[in-house]
Amino acid sequence: MAIIYGTPGNDTLTGTAFADSIFGLAGNDILRGLAGRDRLEGGSGNDTLKGGVGIDTLVGGTGSDRYIVDNTGDIVIEAAKAGIDTVVSSVSYVLGSHLENLTLTGSSAINGTGNNLNNSITGNNANNTLRGGAGNDTLMGGAVNNSGNDTLYGGDGNDVLYSKNFLSGSSRIGADVLYGGNGNDTLHGGNGAKNTLNGGSGNDTYIVFSTADVIIEAANAGTDTVVSSVSYTLGNNLENLTLTGNKNINGTGNSLNNYIAGNFGSDILYGGDGNDTLVAGIGNSDEDPAGIGIFYSYSGNNYLNGGDGNDVLKGGVGNDTLFGRNGNDNLDAGLFTDVGWGYVSDESGNDYLDGGAGNDTLKGGVGNDTLLGGAGSDLLISVVGRGANPYASVEYSGNDYLDGGAGNDTLQGGAGSDTLIGGDGFDSLVAGVGKRSEYSYSGEWVTTFFSGSNYLDGGAGNDTLVGSLNSDTLIGGSDDDRLTGKGGNDVLAGGTGADTFIFLSPSEGLDTITDFSVGQGDKIEVSAAGFGITVGDTSKFSFSNNTLFFDTTALVTLQSNSGFSPSTDIEVV
Repeated sequence: MAIIYGTPGNDTLTGTAFADSIFGLAGNDILRGLAGRDRLEGGSGNDTLKGGVGIDTLVGGTGSDRYIVDNTGDIVIEAAKAGIDTVVSSVSYVLGSHLENLTLTGSSAINGTGNNLNNSITGNNANNTLRGGAGNDTLMGGAVNNSGNDTLYGGDGNDVLYSKNFLSGSSRIGADVLYGGNGNDTLHGGNGAKNTLNGGSGNDTYIVFSTADVIIEAANAGTDTVVSSVSYTLGNNLENLTLTGNKNINGTGNSLNNYIAGNFGSDILYGGDGNDTLVAGIGNSDEDPAGIGIFYSYSGNNYLNGGDGNDVLKGGVGNDTLFGRNGNDNLDAGLFTDVGWGYVSDESGNDYLDGGAGNDTLKGGVGNDTLLGGAGSDLLISVVGRGANPYASVEYSGNDYLDGGAGNDTLQGGAGSDTLIGGDGFDSLVAGVGKRSEYSYSGEWVTTFFSGSNYLDGGAGNDTLVGSLNSDTLIGGSDDDRLTGKGGNDVLAGGTGADTFIFLSPSEGLDTITDFSVGQGDKIEVSAAGFGITVGDTSKFSFSNNTLFFDTTALVTLQSNSGFSPSTDIEVV
């Protein structure tokens, strides 16, 4: 039996084969008891205490201490708020008061249990059962490359459970079962084997690396998210799915209202039933080092299918295909958005958007997009600029195709030479603004530059068609339509029905009306303010050689003009 004292420095003290008392005093000490019933006291400092063979008592004192335990009878005494302490045990162990961390060693099937603190508990290479208890705990099934079948219980608190120790770069062979318990838990499935993940109550996150993993989630037990690096289909009671990595994988929802986000690759996303939000993945992003703006690029050629329900689908860079299917859907091929001082979004790509049935909103992006509204009253926009700053500037190009289909649709072209087809219903078709336009968005001004000659076809129904500042072609179709060519030398055809051809000023170019019919009730409507005349005054208009003049300015050519008279067929409003 020996009594051994250290110094105020960092000491390494070793006992005898008998019952020893070893006191480290100050400093970061290493105390070894060897055989016998020893008592080791570290004192102040970050000490390591190893009792050895026999039932030992280990007292760390102040500082972050490390206790080596090899006997179930060993006693560890730790003061409150005296550092972050770790027990390293080769036998099953339950953390006592004021002990934070536990690591199991060896190859025997042993168990580890936490307390009411925020514990970190790591298993060994065998089959372990780990219980966190109260507190926000971190549980790791294996500390090394291991084949053990572990069972992890998070308990109360917001816990993080790993089937293996990800920090060691190990690969997982065994099949683990992870229970999150109460709280918002994160469960990592690991690689290889079939793991079972059960989050319990709360808003849980499941990290999946293998298609073999099984997730069990209770009904009405929070809003849960699966984060997967492999193709994944959401099971029962799971709401959200995020794909990771850069492989071309797929994500599929269920009957709930799902949020599904793609990864850096070319993904296929399917929402299924419910009101879903599908977002193509984000890649190659970096922040401006000056802190002035953030520059994003959305990668991959993605396929997004909303399924039934009222869905939101958002594409990105690349050639994306978006299908809304049934329900009132919002399809967004990729939008410019200005945030902070400046934001530049590289969201080009030739996209295909199909709203399907329902009242849908389809928004194209940069590139040559195809937008099909389908049945229902739809809003189709070829490109959009949004400003969160007092001034934002957007410049776009792209030759887009917009088809509203059946229903009362609104089609808005943008940059480039667009084709707008209204289809059946009472439609509103608006081509790109032209060279430059300033407009207010949420009380702030945005300057937008557009270009291109556009083709607008209203189809059946009472349609409103508005051209750009360039030379456009506007076709009203059947029923009573309103056509405004605006700038450029436009070609206007009202079709059957009583159509109205609108002129806002005498300096918008020389337009051509191909089918003006007095008998059908066609009219030319002139803006009194834009022409600088009084309402109802047609005295300055004259008609000669198939051309209508305002004073000496040629305004429009009427290829079909039987019975046309400025005094009766022009309305000044």
